[in-house]
Amino acid sequence: MKLKDISKIIEDFAPISLAENYDNCGFIYGNQNDEYISALVSLDLTPSVAAEAVEKRCNIIIEHHPSIFSPLKNIDLDNPAILAMKMCIDNNIAIYAAHTNIDNVKNGLNYAFMKKIEVNPCESLYGFNGFGTLSKSTTLKLFVDRLNQILCDDTLFFVGNPQRIISKVFCVNGAGGDEENLKKSIMVGADVFISSEFKHHVLRFAKDSDYAIISTSHFSSESSFSSLIFEVLSEENIPNVLISRTCINPITKE
Repeated sequence: MKLKDISKIIEDFAPISLAENYDNCGFIYGNQNDEYISALVSLDLTPSVAAEAVEKRCNIIIEHHPSIFSPLKNIDLDNPAILAMKMCIDNNIAIYAAHTNIDNVKNGLNYAFMKKIEVNPCESLYGFNGFGTLSKSTTLKLFVDRLNQILCDDTLFFVGNPQRIISKVFCVNGAGGDEENLKKSIMVGADVFISSEFKHHVLRFAKDSDYAIISTSHFSSESSFSSLIFEVLSEENIPNVLISRTCINPITKE
């Protein structure tokens, strides 16, 4: 089995044609014709993740956030991202990115995030499955408390009346806290919009419009990436797929 066979399985599940135009999905580094040995799946490629791949004798890292997103202007080994790539190059470890194609596919990362936070995905007006319902209605405050338990996210906060009744939810994993997605949430009739990296004016609009927003960290909204890729590859009986233990949330209060 070649490395390109691994990428084909991922792309059969989430075609690169689904990626946003600005994105950089696919092989970032490596020879696609190399024999597959073992894969390490991680949300990000960091020096600790690269070292973990070396230690575990993996010859491909499957990442969510592309190691090269914009054109490189220099190769500065004081930059941890560049150092991590050099560690991979030195040890012949391929790097493959599955980013917005995984975000946009129907049963992809946003779906996994919704299931994790106990939202039942439903069909919506849009191409990705961001709309869902709770099994039982609850208040905004109780829902936030439940998310804190599930996500263990020190950055989580909310806007809105704590006693607002929540039954319909709109989610966008990653940096989806923008005005366009807020308008979609309102349009589909959701009681609350959940995402991360909200702009001030979006929070201001929600507050002044008596709407509800829950903000999580980018990391926690996408932390299901590794288990999702593990499941996709396991369904095709791909052996030696490991989930990184060293890629952790960069934001913590401790």
